[in-house]
Parts: sequence; structure tokens; C-alpha cells
Amino acid sequence: MPDTNDELKFTIGQTLREIARTNGLIPENFKFCVNGRRVTLDYNVLEGDVISAESIDDSVITVRVQKIPGKANYFDLPHGATVEQALNVAGYRNLTSEFEVKRGTEYVALNAEVFHSDTIVLARPTTGN
Repeated sequence: MPDTNDELKFTIGQTLREIARTNGLIPENFKFCVNGRRVTLDYNVLEGDVISAESIDDSVITVRVQKIPGKANYFDLPHGATVEQALNVAGYRNLTSEFEVKRGTEYVALNAEVFHSDTIVLARPTTGN
């Protein structure tokens, strides 16, 4: 989320920490402002608040990697990293022959570049009858 034009999904009353996690971000990697004022991650969002976030470290991107079934994990990678590098960092190096690799819901090549807040999913192939 490099600029303030990205939309966050949230509910009134959530903390910025909860909002960041809900939107696939690692909260500690961002500085948050509400209505132009710097706030902590424990700030509870009120109706009408304008939230902006700025990456603390522009040299890394955060990518979510999940094996289905299983828990999603978040990894910081350098700009220009590939799907294959994300899977290697996540410890799924040898599973690409057994699983389908998707970026969100679309199939993706292992040499495709990953972008900040991408979700890379490893899922068992579905068999058609």
C-alpha cells in the first residue's frame, strides 16, 4: 500500500493493527495517519476517519503465501522477487509439482514477479469427472 489512494476494508471500531492484518499487510511495516495526524497501531477507527499508510521500508514488499488447506504466512521480499522465490522463502520449494500455484484466484508462472500485498496460493489440483 504505497500511497493513500488504495482502499482498505475495515469496520468502524477496529484498530489499525486489525485493519492492516485484514488487508494482508504487516502492521509494523507501516506508519499510519488518521485525518492527517500520526497515530499508533492501537487507534480505533471512527466513522468519517481518513486513513493513510506509508511503508516504512520501501526496499521490501510483503507477500502472503498460503498452502490450502493451511494457514497463510507473510514474508518480506525484495522488489522484483518472483513467485518461485516467495515459495522458496515460505518453505514450499519442492511442492510446486504437487500443487497448483495461483496469485489470488488466477494461475501464475513461477517466474512471474510478485507485488506488494500479493497472495500466492498453493492448492491441490482439482480433478474433473
